[in-house]
Amino acid sequence: MSGHEDSFVSLERATSTGTARCQVTRTARDWTMPEALRQYVAEQRALGHELAGPFVFHCRHRTHGVGMIDVRDVLDADREIAGLGGAGSADVIIGTVSHCHGAIVRLCIGD
Repeated sequence: MSGHEDSFVSLERATSTGTARCQVTRTARDWTMPEALRQYVAEQRALGHELAGPFVFHCRHRTHGVGMIDVRDVLDADREIAGLGGAGSADVIIGTVSHCHGAIVRLCIGD
């Protein structure tokens, strides 16, 4: 992943989803950020890093020019993150993403 201003990421490695076009770069895209973010967290856990999530708010395009995230995902994440905070400290990965790009943060709760 490459970063811009600490919170914007653009994925440059591929995960298999079929080919589409990135709306920003206008080039072929064969990755999806939600899956790549899940893979990143799994890789970090395998390296011994304790991370919660990822909590992915996937902006899906409902019609031309209209992208939306599901409120259900936000409410579920809020409930789960509140539980983590109530149990002590946690590092949580949260992202609002499209298939190509997103804003991702590592939220450190507690200590």
